[in-house]
Order: sequence, then C-alpha cells, then structure tokens
Amino acid sequence: MLTLPLLSLTTAGSPRTFHYGPSHRADAETLYFSHCAGCHGRDGKGHGPAARDLPVPIHSFTDCDWMSMMSDATLFLIIKDGSSSAGFPAGMPATDGRLSYDQIARLVHYVRKFCAGE
Repeated sequence: MLTLPLLSLTTAGSPRTFHYGPSHRADAETLYFSHCAGCHGRDGKGHGPAARDLPVPIHSFTDCDWMSMMSDATLFLIIKDGSSSAGFPAGMPATDGRLSYDQIARLVHYVRKFCAGE
C-alpha cells in the first residue's frame, strides 16, 4: 500500500511523521462523522445540528482562504487540545484522549478535502 506523509510533528519530545494511505480514508470519514459533523456539518461548512448552541460561529472548512492559513500542526493542536489551545475562542473542546494521534492526523487530512474539491 502506498502511503503519503501527512504531517510531521514533535510529540512527547520526539519527531513523528503520520502517514495517510488509501485505507485510511474510510477510517477518517467515519471519525469525522462520529466526532466532528455534529458541529461542523456533513459538508464541513460549520452548520451541524449542534452548532446553533455554541457561543461562537464555527469556521467553515470550505473557506479555502482561511484553511490555507491553518497549518497541519495547528489543525492537529485544535483537534487534540481544543480551539483555545491555538488562540481561538473556546468553542471546540479537547478530545481528552478519545482519539489517537494517528486518528487526529487522519482528521486533519480529511478536513483538508473540503478545499481540495473532493
């Protein structure tokens, strides 16, 4: 199976590269619909059913100008530790260990697809 490097981060003091191959796409989609779509919406536009109850609007993953300013490492941090960890309003909670680093990396790749025309 061909895998492509998704992102490289320093985790727990050591560099780590995450890979994303064809078998990871279905897993990433399942993760997105299980953990993210409630707020971010099935289409990534930030209008999921739970979004209306949040104190701040959710950025749309389809806003390619905004997404191009977000590094993979920043998206990873936001998913892992919540939006306030990256200096954004505290609307998105941390995953609190419910997702592995590999799963978070797959989600980073998955949300990028909304601007890739996939």
